[in-house]
Amino acid sequence: MPVEATVRFLNIDLLLVGGFDRKPLLDALGDTLFVMHDDAVLGSERCIVLEVNAWDLDLSRTLRVLLRWVEGLPPRARRSWAAASRRVFDIGIHAGLTPHATAWTLPRRTSPRSRRRAPRSW
Repeated sequence: MPVEATVRFLNIDLLLVGGFDRKPLLDALGDTLFVMHDDAVLGSERCIVLEVNAWDLDLSRTLRVLLRWVEGLPPRARRSWAAASRRVFDIGIHAGLTPHATAWTLPRRTSPRSRRRAPRSW
């Protein structure tokens, strides 16, 4: 049975890690994203976990929504984004006992490195 038949994309959690001013980012959420966890811990660092506020997107479209949100951040929120020690795009899947891993191919236009105006702080 092909992997695609047993593994289903759920979402992408955007983890912003470290001690930075979160308020400008929270103010910039709008209707596009929502806060899943506002005081999570990754390793030994605090983090905030954001998700796209839509349930019917595939991996590529969800990633594009997140990238557009980041590219459109106002200056104060951009500084908060840059001050995070790490920015993690954590892909969530639904699977059974096997397979233990899968992979998706994203269109080149989805990658921040292929975009003309990619933020400097990727």
